[in-house]
Amino acid sequence: MNTKYFCALVIVLQGVAAGAANYYVNDASTIGDVFCSAPGALVNSGTTTSAPKASLADVLSTYALAPGDAVFIDSGNFTNATTPVVGPADSGSQIGGVVTIQGAGSAKTFIYGGSGGYGVQCMSAAYVRLDGFAFRGGAQGVRVEESQHIEVLNCDIGSAANGIIVSGGADNRVQNCVVHNNGDRGVVASSSPRLILTGNRIYQHPGHGIDLSYNCNDTQTTANIITNNLGRGINLYSCATPVLQDNLIANNSQEGIYQIGRAHV
Repeated sequence: MNTKYFCALVIVLQGVAAGAANYYVNDASTIGDVFCSAPGALVNSGTTTSAPKASLADVLSTYALAPGDAVFIDSGNFTNATTPVVGPADSGSQIGGVVTIQGAGSAKTFIYGGSGGYGVQCMSAAYVRLDGFAFRGGAQGVRVEESQHIEVLNCDIGSAANGIIVSGGADNRVQNCVVHNNGDRGVVASSSPRLILTGNRIYQHPGHGIDLSYNCNDTQTTANIITNNLGRGINLYSCATPVLQDNLIANNSQEGIYQIGRAHV
């Protein structure tokens, strides 16, 4: 490799990491806060801990997030006026790193979806990490649509119509989440190959705990605890070569694992 080219490439990559920005969101209180030193407000810049924005949607409408950027959402209760949508302009990259949207923990940062809305939606996005939230209410706690390399980590999703919906896209991950007491199903995915579901607890749904259909090929469902759902523990429909390993599936009203179509476990 040309030495000058190599040095220039290293400088560019270092510049990407060095240029990453942090943004901050808080509710109207600082009690129990982890990231911010002041209440959130619409007029704030959101770029410092002392001037946080009041909502994730406000950050997304004000700034285009870039690879390596992070949004820190502090302890409190946040009710969406509109669904915050993370789109292609807010994506990370394989080289520049993920965009991280970080809560203070699933027992501290609560996001309530509006009527018919979602807690958060990733739409045609890539390399985005959602970590440390409780999502409550709305049509869906988290919706991932036509997106790639989205990670939903360490979240608690309950009291929505459906917990997590993954529609289209590829290479997404749901890990170490608690998905419970939603109105229909826990985790629902369709046409989303190479989805990884691992280390989750999924329980107490009128429908299936996990419902995978229509070309969710090469899905890895491992080390989950799936219990007390009125439907099936895991429902597979027309998914090729899924991997099911080390799951505890118990006390569901229908089959623990049910496959139909071209699923080969």
